[in-house]
Amino acid sequence: MEAEFNAFIVKFRAALKANDPTAVASMTKLPFMGDKAYADAAQFRAKAYPEFFSAKDRACIQRKKAEYFEMARTTTTTLSSAARAFLPSPERQPDSF
Repeated sequence: MEAEFNAFIVKFRAALKANDPTAVASMTKLPFMGDKAYADAAQFRAKAYPEFFSAKDRACIQRKKAEYFEMARTTTTTLSSAARAFLPSPERQPDSF
């Protein structure tokens, strides 16, 4: 599972560095953060991406060390609340930055 996480982070960061909302949407569990306002890829690209992935947020995700750990079958990172929305479980951890 950790290898999958590491592969995901590499792709996720590359998409953010390229400022590519289509690529990020393709890696996103929808509806984004369980919000029906972001129910599909088009809504994610138009609404969620600009809201949650500002230039500052994208730079932070590039800088911060991604940490893999499992907790009660939930894989998570300490990057940001937006990054956690890509994970398979609805549980969320507090922001760490």
